[in-house]
Amino acid sequence: MSETIKERAPFDFESHRKNAVEQFTRKRELYEDFASAVRDILADAIKTRGFKVNEIQFRAKEVKSFGKKAMTPNEQNPEEPKYKNPMSEITDLAGVRVITFFPSTVKEVCQLIQDEFDAFERVDHTASAEREQRLGYLSVHYLVRLGSNRKNLSEYKKFEGLIAEIQVRTVLQQHDWAHFKQ
Repeated sequence: MSETIKERAPFDFESHRKNAVEQFTRKRELYEDFASAVRDILADAIKTRGFKVNEIQFRAKEVKSFGKKAMTPNEQNPEEPKYKNPMSEITDLAGVRVITFFPSTVKEVCQLIQDEFDAFERVDHTASAEREQRLGYLSVHYLVRLGSNRKNLSEYKKFEGLIAEIQVRTVLQQHDWAHFKQ
């Protein structure tokens, strides 16, 4: 009896993108509302503590950008997608950026984020750039969920389980990075 080896068809990245975009499009408005709510929580907490910031921006990820990210190949196996389930694995669907005037305020806002949200991931790009003595992306990023003090409130129930990315940086870091990328 001979055994035949079946060749697997190559992964259909385009179909994967279309399916992911379809799912995200249905929920994008929810992510826009969530980003707005996170911004409002931050703005209220910043005002209450008397911090001075330049700006607080928010957004839901653009559909086109989401589709492109959903098609990203896996680094270990480029024949497979990096995000097998893009809706749950891509974590920047709702984004907020706090732009401060001074580095000391970045530290204060970072503490505020940890106090006001369930901050389950923190990446300090500033520290890694300084360690490597290079210019570049100087920013602190958090992945957050609503904290227990809010998630059971009726106005926040619809955001149950959603994740937002919060970036904190100074005006100078924002300007330098935008200029550096050109």
